[in-house]
Amino acid sequence: MELEYLFHDFHCICPGINLIWNNTYCDLKCLREKTNCHFNRRRATSYKSINYWQNSWHKFLSFCDKLTAFSNSTKELICRVYPEFKNKITIRPHTMLFCNYKPINTQKDELRIGIIGAVHEILKGELIIKEFQLYCKTRKIKLFI
Repeated sequence: MELEYLFHDFHCICPGINLIWNNTYCDLKCLREKTNCHFNRRRATSYKSINYWQNSWHKFLSFCDKLTAFSNSTKELICRVYPEFKNKITIRPHTMLFCNYKPINTQKDELRIGIIGAVHEILKGELIIKEFQLYCKTRKIKLFI
């Protein structure tokens, strides 16, 4: 039996799975400044440091037969922390074949927008959505999200 790990988020890099702290993208500061890493400063888990966290994950990832990322950008981020896995990680984009797309009849000055995924933080799109809602409201455009 094979063991495959799917990189759905960045938990193997940091317990702050989306690499955002206080609405700021960390850009893997842990690789440059181990003592200034947000993880080291908040100590949100029982792990001693970001080094300990990443070393523990390294052991697990080494044990896996397959490592799968859903985008090139995810693979690039993972490889910044674990470069030795570059040739072991394959890219398999998410499929949307299960979705049944069909045209939506809308009225003039009406927009319908579907958002897939979490946008609960500013850097993940929340602020842009709020600004767009205000834009539509001031122009009397009906917006359905």
